[in-house]
Amino acid sequence: MRLRLALVLVVILLVPIHANAGTNGYENWPTDASSYTWDEARWETVGGTIGGLALPLSTNSTDASVTMEVSDFPQIIEVYTATWCTNCVQTEGILNQVIDQSDVMLINYHKFKFEPEDPFGSNGTDNRWEAIYGDTSERVGFSPRLAPTTVFDGERLHVGTRAKSSNLSNDYSASISVGSSHPYSGTASFSLSRSSESSPTSVDFSWDLNYMSHDCGKNCQPYTLTPWIMFIEQVASFPEGSNGKGNYSHILRDTIQLPNLQGEISADLPEPWDGDDMSAILVIDWNLPNSDDSTDRAIPAPGVSTLICLLATLVPRRNNHMHP
Repeated sequence: MRLRLALVLVVILLVPIHANAGTNGYENWPTDASSYTWDEARWETVGGTIGGLALPLSTNSTDASVTMEVSDFPQIIEVYTATWCTNCVQTEGILNQVIDQSDVMLINYHKFKFEPEDPFGSNGTDNRWEAIYGDTSERVGFSPRLAPTTVFDGERLHVGTRAKSSNLSNDYSASISVGSSHPYSGTASFSLSRSSESSPTSVDFSWDLNYMSHDCGKNCQPYTLTPWIMFIEQVASFPEGSNGKGNYSHILRDTIQLPNLQGEISADLPEPWDGDDMSAILVIDWNLPNSDDSTDRAIPAPGVSTLICLLATLVPRRNNHMHP
């Protein structure tokens, strides 16, 4: 009996005890990973993308501002595409049907690095995509930048045209219905000014996220916010695109990562491909640093000395009576 009890103690003491540190906003996700119709967009990181505060950059605009409640943010959908990608035309059509009348902000990244045809991307756009989604894309599709790839709320990633459910429409519908898992409330503001003396391509931007706060429950850990300005051209014509679309929309032309939650910056605008329909969009990456330890932490097992002491109590004591 003592031997059995000793073996049980050895097993208990050598196996770490796991403590759940909270869901970090993912309580609406399916509990069974096999039922996901997406891949987690940020490899081993709890986080996502929110925002969507938009300011027009027409040559006639001199001052503009927008303040928005976090609860009114549109849903951010980021797509990696290319003008030669015929599969992208298929996934775009399905996505547009799923979106329907939903309040979303579409951001289309166009392939730039080592790109022989597509004229719309930039180093900044490819670098942002790789930095945030490249690890997952590499593991899922063996490349950090794959067209087509669609990401919802910076959290749920879909690569290619192969569905995980019965069809892509169902996959996209599931992702859009889950929504963002961010813990934030409050307001954010974004503004621009352009003086008559300055260059027509130079604009002063200001932003303030200090009125955003988060509440993630008793197991809350410090989240971080990283704001970005994204320059988006609404529509551009490129008949030479070999996928046959001709007109491309919601094109991300360049990005600027902002250093603080509040500040001002002067920026040169990217040159539009055609027309006068460029906008500046404020989007915000939120994430939980070191989140790989946040959902399932191991309490270290007791040390060897503790184990020896407990086992010693189970060793039979010898009778100390002296015999004549």
